[in-house]
Amino acid sequence: QNIVIGGAAGAIPPLAGWAAASGHLGLGALMLFLIVFVWTPPHFWALALLLERQYAAACVPMLPVVSGTAATTRAVLAYSLVLAATTLVPAALGTFGELYLVAAAVLGAVFVSLAWRLWRSSTPARASALFHYSLLDLALQLHDAGVDIDLALALNFPLRRNDAGHGGNGLGGAEQAGQGGQVVDAKVGKAAAAFLVE
Repeated sequence: QNIVIGGAAGAIPPLAGWAAASGHLGLGALMLFLIVFVWTPPHFWALALLLERQYAAACVPMLPVVSGTAATTRAVLAYSLVLAATTLVPAALGTFGELYLVAAAVLGAVFVSLAWRLWRSSTPARASALFHYSLLDLALQLHDAGVDIDLALALNFPLRRNDAGHGGNGLGGAEQAGQGGQVVDAKVGKAAAAFLVE
């Protein structure tokens, strides 16, 4: 489970980006953190399946080395299901909108499908397919969040807020700032996503 523990460190960038853009940590920042945190294990375990012999030779205790292939593919599938559900939460809470929801649902379905295939039959080709797709998945999740925000701003759609104790997605008084606060709110989410991609 070293990857699970280390995943928290890898999920810090969206928190840093959000805080740098707004001065606060809001619900949107937490959602981005959770997505990256849950994405990390299946991504690296798929790679570990490809490099199991190398990890074993180097005495690196990756999951395939210490628990075997079957346990690893089960864990990959379980985390993939959690990831697919987690990516839908921001839309359900209003942090991102319908465009993001549709994209996240499609991306999550593909991720789970590849994980299911790997669980049914663990081959290097299937592990490689999941690993490489996971790279695309995270990039598109963040890209789609940015596009969703741009579309909302262009069409003058209201951006909902759900951060208890803060107006909007962690911006203090942004909720009282009307449409101007919504624009700032959207830019914060986009800045956090861009910070992580970079």
